[in-house]
Amino acid sequence: MPIRPTRTRRREVARKFSKLVGGILAAALLVLTLGLGPALALTGKVFQGTCVSFDEGKSVMVLKNDKNERDKNPVDKNLVEVSFDLTDASMGMRPSPGDKIRISFVEKDGKFCAHKVMNVTKQNLFKK
Repeated sequence: MPIRPTRTRRREVARKFSKLVGGILAAALLVLTLGLGPALALTGKVFQGTCVSFDEGKSVMVLKNDKNERDKNPVDKNLVEVSFDLTDASMGMRPSPGDKIRISFVEKDGKFCAHKVMNVTKQNLFKK
């Protein structure tokens, strides 16, 4: 006849197991927080408008805050044109004046600093 562990032994094993699982979950949460934290911090806000000018040498793009997009754009509604610093931005197809542009950005020291620039007009043309 097999020997059954006592009730206190089963409780002790259950406590150790729950501590182990809790430790693993805490470690996984820490890794996710440290791994995803910087990525989430860089997402920022999204602005969509029409390209007015693009100076690749100065890394500056000026977009028109279109009337139909003003309610969606996270900038002052009274701004007609918005200037973005593209120093650290990744950019797809180069924009031309008149192209519809979508920019992911954050605001630093009163400047709008872009992280990603997407040319919506040329993406749509490229798909066809």
